[in-house]
Amino acid sequence: MTKNDNFKEYGMPVVVLVAICFVTTLLLALTNSVSEPIIIRNAAITATENRKELLPDADDFTQLDWTAMRPLQTIRLPSQKFTRQTMIQVMS
Repeated sequence: MTKNDNFKEYGMPVVVLVAICFVTTLLLALTNSVSEPIIIRNAAITATENRKELLPDADDFTQLDWTAMRPLQTIRLPSQKFTRQTMIQVMS
């Protein structure tokens, strides 16, 4: 076998598969960039409709910022029944 025959047998399938993967990746990225805003908009509409169905008297729904809330703190109290300590989660 010559070098040209080796390239046709082993190299060319690799080049073709890489080209197919590259084109497929580009097409998937294009599809995602087109469909992502539509999916986000539909999810927001569906969420609002579901909230209105659950709470029909509500006029508006406000997103709360949960990061501003204090985290749970752990307090250890001695247990009267056991020799180990009991863990209780409370809001501070």
